[in-house]
Amino acid sequence: MRNRLKTLSTDDLDASCRVMLTGFPYFTMSDVAKIYLALNNKSTDGLKQFAEKAKEIAVKMPSKKTDYVYQFVNESALFELFQQALPNQLRSKGIDCWGRLMQYIS
Repeated sequence: MRNRLKTLSTDDLDASCRVMLTGFPYFTMSDVAKIYLALNNKSTDGLKQFAEKAKEIAVKMPSKKTDYVYQFVNESALFELFQQALPNQLRSKGIDCWGRLMQYIS
């Protein structure tokens, strides 16, 4: 019997979920906000509360443009935060781990 399950590739995903990132080695707060918006169908509902919780797991780094920038070095903690804030959105998009989230936004 042939395997009828299809493996998703990034070409199968809707291009509207692609996120342009800042290019820092780790995600910044603006990157995380863009990911949140992509997962939440561009709705800002709950974004402010999410950002406040996200700051608690971020590392504050000095920056030339601003006094500091938040960077997220703990990917598992960040994914857990997304799971807490957007469980239905992640489930509906088939995102159950950090790797699938990265595929979704790329």
